[in-house]
Amino acid sequence: ASFVGRDRLRIRLQARDAVTEFFDGDPGLEFGGRGGGTFTLAKLIYQFPAFNQAATIYTGIVGSGVFDVFNYSTPFEALSDFADAPNSTADVPGGALFGFRYRLSDQLRLAYSYSTRNAQALGKGFGDSGITGSDSAHAVELGFLPNENLEIYLQFASTYLQTANDGPEFLANGTALFRGPLRVTNVSTSAQVNAFSVAANWEITPRVIVSGWFTAGNVDYNLPNVVPAGTVDPGEENFNGFLFGFVFPDLFVEGAKGGVVFGQPIVTTDNDGVWDTRPFVVDVYYSFPVNEYITLTPAAYFVSNPNGGRPGDNDPTIGVGALRAVFTF
Repeated sequence: ASFVGRDRLRIRLQARDAVTEFFDGDPGLEFGGRGGGTFTLAKLIYQFPAFNQAATIYTGIVGSGVFDVFNYSTPFEALSDFADAPNSTADVPGGALFGFRYRLSDQLRLAYSYSTRNAQALGKGFGDSGITGSDSAHAVELGFLPNENLEIYLQFASTYLQTANDGPEFLANGTALFRGPLRVTNVSTSAQVNAFSVAANWEITPRVIVSGWFTAGNVDYNLPNVVPAGTVDPGEENFNGFLFGFVFPDLFVEGAKGGVVFGQPIVTTDNDGVWDTRPFVVDVYYSFPVNEYITLTPAAYFVSNPNGGRPGDNDPTIGVGALRAVFTF
């Protein structure tokens, strides 16, 4: 909805009645949370122009995040979530949000976002929930657009993560494998994550587009629940990851689109016997229109060395395939 013609209000009501534990294991299906058939407010975000339309201000109550503010996004229609923007800087904890985009010049764009996961919750003490506590992140992006075919972005995010028990995305002291929004799974651990990314989209020709990113950073763990405090130092670790891919518009058929993505998921660089062999992902897809109402996309992705090649581990390549149908009305 819009109130004055240049603003935008987005509201999403969502209901589900499914055994979500089954779907949570596949990063390409995105059936998160529980519902029981009850409608809930899944997203509410409002944006409006400012400073003679040079800036856009964003405020979100629920379901919003850095991805609503940042300009960079990948052009892929791949099956895996790995083919999205780097989640170390562009998909950090979200829920409630304040941010802005600012057009510095014809070639420069600036974006900033502060997001927090549980802004509406009241915690046991000051600072562990609400808009200044819980999982939260400051993120900034600088975009350089030298011409209409090339976009280059620099991103930085500083993220604070508290204790969580709802996912294997972040394992302290050993494996820092990021699968979706960052969380700490060790019941007594919190962490400060500082990460930067460089990303780009380049339209080489109208039928060949290149996109990719590289990200790196540092995780500083702490044990706030250890008594006496400070007697145990869980340490820190560094991580990196990258993605590189091609999109081919109008491949074979007008309106079709093919794509291939290759990269390394975000893992620790402090091996100590872990991740001796880096995991890699290959994601391929082909989207083609059957008619003006139906588009089919056969797709597959493969993950090599998913356990990092650790000695004694059963570490076979993982393969996932799907056929996606999109109906347009």
